[in-house]
Amino acid sequence: MRNATKVAACALALIGVAGVLWGFWPLPKRTWHSTFAAADVTLRVPQTMRLGDVATATVQFAPHEGTPLVRFEAQLVANGLVVDPEGAVSVTLASDQPATLTWRLKGDATGVFVGALWVYEILPDGSRIALGSYPLHFRVQSVLGVSGRVARWLGVFALTLLGFWLLSVYSSRF
Repeated sequence: MRNATKVAACALALIGVAGVLWGFWPLPKRTWHSTFAAADVTLRVPQTMRLGDVATATVQFAPHEGTPLVRFEAQLVANGLVVDPEGAVSVTLASDQPATLTWRLKGDATGVFVGALWVYEILPDGSRIALGSYPLHFRVQSVLGVSGRVARWLGVFALTLLGFWLLSVYSSRF
């Protein structure tokens, strides 16, 4: 019986540590930086996401010094992912006042998904000039089909059970 409890304790420790590490470990992001006539544009997107978790993609606009009022529009599309907000999002920048656009991304299935981000400058007459297009690749992962949230909860639960078990074993020895 003693060996079975040791095996169970090791299994709980392994499940707990693996679930917590995988569920909370920071995931890599990719960054692009481009300089245009009116502003510097920086894009940060996740390369890897956990199944069911929400990740963010951001575009930062930093207007050049002395630039008059300028308006930008950006649209992020990712096939197979939930993107919020959908469609084009615009921002108006005053001179020397940076702005950030943020999208929430969620993968409901594992796999590799492709998408793109388009950035436009809106001219005073309402027409648009395409400044750039960034191809995007997202990998949505899971462990044995378990989402990030479930892995975190299983990890915490397993470590809690292990803690109670260790507490009961060592408290009975004193």
